[in-house]
Amino acid sequence: MSALGLARSLAGTERARSVIEDIQRGLFTVGAELATDPTQYDKLQKHFDVVTPQATAAIESRIDEFSAEVNLPPQFVIPGSSHASAALDVARTVVRRAERRAVELNEDGLIANPEVLRYLNRISDLLFILARYMDKG
Repeated sequence: MSALGLARSLAGTERARSVIEDIQRGLFTVGAELATDPTQYDKLQKHFDVVTPQATAAIESRIDEFSAEVNLPPQFVIPGSSHASAALDVARTVVRRAERRAVELNEDGLIANPEVLRYLNRISDLLFILARYMDKG
């Protein structure tokens, strides 16, 4: 979250800041899901938002939206072209680490909603394309 806060503070456009803030809010939902014992999941669903396929689809739409505006280089990207993109790349590595840990939790039967895994995966891809968007400006 703090890496995303840094990225948001460095983002050069209101559009990017808004998307990053939406990601931060979505990750609070993910955190609540990961912190909930699967036997108590019905209580979480009753009182709070949970990750839905629609939320994942919305992230996918944002990826498509930004991808249409970015020409990706044909080789690996070396982070650091701008402060904002570097911060987004750091945030992406943190989300990827969380995704790997969530996969482990899922394999241990500790995640009630497997949509969380898809959502985290798409968030990291959105952060990648958003970082490239920051570099184009």
